[in-house]
Amino acid sequence: MKAKPRKRKPPAEEVKKKVKEKVPGLTDREKTILSIIRDNPEGITLPEIAYIMGVAFVTITKDLARLLKEGLIKKEENRYFPV
Repeated sequence: MKAKPRKRKPPAEEVKKKVKEKVPGLTDREKTILSIIRDNPEGITLPEIAYIMGVAFVTITKDLARLLKEGLIKKEENRYFPV
């Protein structure tokens, strides 16, 4: 029996090309995170975001905190959602 291929997340470079966020004062990384969260309205976890971006989750922790503080995203339990 042949195994089904797993659905892959887009590589970091492809995600960066898709970023269309025009929020003033955000870094490129914050814009990328915001775009990823908006592409996943059902919610997405910190490790999933880090995997898509190709970085360690520690790298984006402060960025997520800033996006939460600015009211651009919300967090419920361990998932981040677009506002």
